[in-house]
Amino acid sequence: MKSVTDYLPPSPGVGCHRYIFVLFKGAIPNQKNDERICWDVSKFMNTNPNLVPVAMNFMYVTSV
Repeated sequence: MKSVTDYLPPSPGVGCHRYIFVLFKGAIPNQKNDERICWDVSKFMNTNPNLVPVAMNFMYVTSV
């Protein structure tokens, strides 16, 4: 399996946070995305139309 980007663990500040994980099937060119705050999923999907979402997980957490 080929990794497209490095894993960055969650690092929230204090408060409520949403985490959304989406697994895609398909190939995309190597892309480096260092800025994941306010990631634009619509732009990503429009730029990579051959990707198919196959699984998703959503978490809402509160950190103190």
